[in-house]
Amino acid sequence: MSKEAQNILKVLESETTLRYRIIPVEDDDGVNCILVNNRLIFQQNRAAVKFTALQPNGLELWTVDVSDLLKVHFNS
Repeated sequence: MSKEAQNILKVLESETTLRYRIIPVEDDDGVNCILVNNRLIFQQNRAAVKFTALQPNGLELWTVDVSDLLKVHFNS
C-alpha cells in the first residue's frame, strides 16, 4: 500500500465511527469500486480475487467494462 493510501486510511480510521474491512491491493488504482444495494461494482480488468473475501457477507461482485462507461460519458 502506498504512503498516500496509508495516510488516507489513517484519516478515515480517525474520523469514522463505523468499522471497515480493508482489502489491500498492490496499486492505488485497483481500489476504485462502488457499493450499490449489496453489489460491489468495479473495473473488469481488475483482479476480482481481492474482493471475493466480501462474498460471504452477501455481496454480489459485478464488473464493468470501463470503455462502455467512457462511451456514455463522451456521447452525452
